[in-house]
Amino acid sequence: MLSPERALQIVLDQAYLLEPVELRLLDSRGMTLAEEIVSDMDIPPFDNSAMDGFAIRSPDTSGASIHNPVRLKGLEEDRPAGHPPQ
Repeated sequence: MLSPERALQIVLDQAYLLEPVELRLLDSRGMTLAEEIVSDMDIPPFDNSAMDGFAIRSPDTSGASIHNPVRLKGLEEDRPAGHPPQ
């Protein structure tokens, strides 16, 4: 049986780096970028969260159960992301 270190060495001995290639975007499916790219414009031009949800403090739920529910403050109204309760 091979040790993990020896098995890793065997794999690394067979691996090699590929040279970067330039492709059209439509021909690049399944490929990996050779370097980081950054857009020169923000899209969308404002902060945006793809998901809305709730964040709660664990102590606020202390003792809560199906038979002993707690009512959390600040959830009485809809509030868009980025606008915490006052």
